[in-house]
Amino acid sequence: TTDINIIHGSAFNIPFKDDYFDLVFTSGVLIHIAPTDIKLVMEEIYRCAKRYIWGFEYYSDAHTPITYRGHANLLWKADFSKIYLSLSDDLRLVKEKHLKYADSNNVDTMFLVEKMRRRSKKSEDRSKC
Repeated sequence: TTDINIIHGSAFNIPFKDDYFDLVFTSGVLIHIAPTDIKLVMEEIYRCAKRYIWGFEYYSDAHTPITYRGHANLLWKADFSKIYLSLSDDLRLVKEKHLKYADSNNVDTMFLVEKMRRRSKKSEDRSKC
């Protein structure tokens, strides 16, 4: 695997600096994080995102457990954009689309959340004076 940089990490401690990425994207990731841990993971995603968070996940108005491959406590539907917006008052929902399945009552959501206050390293250093 020459010329490939592999970084091992955890959603609970993403191995990148604050505001490292212009956009952080999840697709079918948040659904596998337990409700007791979801805010911790989302706070890490928020920390690493400089401007945007884009999600594509299963949707439900409330955290809803789903049996996954015959097992419990491995998958949950939720209103993930609403959870993001509850994390910080500097987040705004740019756009959200609910996508209903043709053959069932299931719904997916695609959403884009924007960080409104972005501070440069210089402004952070000045605020510490």
